[in-house]
Amino acid sequence: MKKLLAFLLLLCMGGGAVYYVSHKSAAGPLMHLRTEAIRRGDLLSTVNATGTLQPEEIVNVGAQVAGLIVSFGEDPNSPSKH
Repeated sequence: MKKLLAFLLLLCMGGGAVYYVSHKSAAGPLMHLRTEAIRRGDLLSTVNATGTLQPEEIVNVGAQVAGLIVSFGEDPNSPSKH
């Protein structure tokens, strides 16, 4: 009796699988894809964010004489920083 029940269960599952596959392919693809030819170009990337900006370094600038600071020199540790 258990073998007959297992056989009927497998038969029903197989029939269901065949039905599913046959009707799924007849309905067409669910997802439509668009292709594009490969080409070189610039990539534009933007970031939108909210929050607070924090400086990497805080520098207090002062002078021991009175006057106007006209310009700052380059950082001796990193020439790219002013």
